[in-house]
Amino acid sequence: MEELDKLKQIGAREIAKNTHMALGKIEDILNLNFENLKDRATTIGLIKILEREYNVQLQKWVEDYKGFWENEIHQEEELTKAINIKIAHEAVAPNNPIKSWFIIALILLIIGIGIYIYSNFIFSQEVNIENALLDNNGENIALVDSSILDESNTQSEIAQSPLEANDEDLPTSVFLDEETPSFKKVEIKPLSSVWVGIIYLDTKQKTSLITDKSLEIDITRPQTIITGHGMLEIDNNQEILQYHLADKMRFYVDDEGNFSEINNAQYKQYNGGIGW
Repeated sequence: MEELDKLKQIGAREIAKNTHMALGKIEDILNLNFENLKDRATTIGLIKILEREYNVQLQKWVEDYKGFWENEIHQEEELTKAINIKIAHEAVAPNNPIKSWFIIALILLIIGIGIYIYSNFIFSQEVNIENALLDNNGENIALVDSSILDESNTQSEIAQSPLEANDEDLPTSVFLDEETPSFKKVEIKPLSSVWVGIIYLDTKQKTSLITDKSLEIDITRPQTIITGHGMLEIDNNQEILQYHLADKMRFYVDDEGNFSEINNAQYKQYNGGIGW
């Protein structure tokens, strides 16, 4: 593939530096290591980035990639069918009727012995224990009933007057539940390694990083955010948004902590001329 040779001449490290893509993914693409590229959506997105940044056509690569995985799926299905046929063949084996009847008779004999032992020994012991417990409980209940009644009457008389006084003194605010404040939380979860650039609008401070892990956004500060590609999952206050875009994406956090996607013109407007 001439187009792939062009990328190989540039080199995987140089491509990773320019596109902020993971070096390992680029090497797998250049070396046609399809078995390492199992996430099809992410892989196609990376191919689109390469086509855009280096003006190459990798349609043949994509066709070979899809053909590889279609063949893998077909082989797995054939293997599964063969295993199921073998299991079914082994499961259906001729039974020996004499052996089967002997096993059934043995099982019934064991069950009968168990029932006899339980009925004559264990069950009778359980009945005797229960009767003894009932007799003891009856005596205890008779002795305790009168003392419990006297004690409960005394306690009710003592507690009545303080409760009436307290009901008059308590302010109404005691019975009102305070509202629990809700906390906003925004996370950017890249599907593959991505470059992220942030400009804090309150101080015009710039910061950037490359990550393949979830990035929590500090929504207490107004800011703009730009990402190297759009293969992302956004958790905006438990509202999940998924993107599979090869192009860069831009976001904005306002003074109220609201997070939203913006276009390039809005991005430049909010930054006031500052950019990457």
